[in-house]
Amino acid sequence: MKMRTIYNRGDISDGIHIITRGVTSVEFPGFEPLNLPHLEMAAGCLEYFLAERPLPPLPRLFDLRIQALGAKSFQSYEYFEKHLSGFRYGVICNRFLSAVLQAINECYRKLSINPPPEVLQHQLRARVFAELVEDIFDVWSRVRARELYSLGSKARQQDLFEEGEVILREVNITHLPLAEAPIRRYTREFPADSYLCKEGDPAGEAFVLLEGKIGVLVEGRYVAWITEPGEAFGEVAMFLEDTRTASLIADENSLVYVIEKDRLEEFHSDHPRALQAIAKTLAKRFKRTYDRIALLSASTPTSQSEQFEVSEEGRKQFDL
Repeated sequence: MKMRTIYNRGDISDGIHIITRGVTSVEFPGFEPLNLPHLEMAAGCLEYFLAERPLPPLPRLFDLRIQALGAKSFQSYEYFEKHLSGFRYGVICNRFLSAVLQAINECYRKLSINPPPEVLQHQLRARVFAELVEDIFDVWSRVRARELYSLGSKARQQDLFEEGEVILREVNITHLPLAEAPIRRYTREFPADSYLCKEGDPAGEAFVLLEGKIGVLVEGRYVAWITEPGEAFGEVAMFLEDTRTASLIADENSLVYVIEKDRLEEFHSDHPRALQAIAKTLAKRFKRTYDRIALLSASTPTSQSEQFEVSEEGRKQFDL
């Protein structure tokens, strides 16, 4: 299939490309190109959400190509920023970010079969720290000691906890800005031991925890828990119209926002900042995995002609 370049890694980012038709592929150094889902997407928004404000031009992090007969339109960041709060832009940004996040995760899985010792040591520290923090909140949920909640909340703000969360469940949690009082038309009660969804189900909704505790199971084994009100989960599969990669079960009586795909625009009207909050989190998740791959490719013997570059932020994360 003949492809044409949208941009190359290292190009200075200056706007987005709205893709409306055709196969799009992403290529990271040393890996085969990976096709993205055939959905309308805002390609190039990753660097926008990673940039600090005021917006500096960031280099593109990967090559992006589109089928020769594909259709796309370019918009400058200045124009894009004026329309970003709209529903359509929120959706197509999250679609692109979800798609490239899946692609970079696939590359990471391929590369991390035999990670170097320093990476293993860091991952072990991060995993243990994240599990300790979860244990603190588990004890707090039973005894309701204010000091425990304060300790756990401070620990959750540490980079090591965020890294451990990625290792434990391959996600970062989006904390959505919600209305002060839950809007009843989105809420659903799940009794203890009831499933929100099962692994392999079509993903037609996203979730936000309001009260209770949700367990995350992969192949029948617990891998994580959703415990903090305002945490969103299940959004990536919904944006990509994919299937569930994990089962979700209420570990105790729980109250949850269920945001059905067909009602997403209505939810956006009630919570206009939610889609941007999700997009910023997806961009951070991508960058963290990108830096992890950079470390692995720099530390692992390879025949690759070019390698990822470890960012300064990545070096700090991995104690280099």
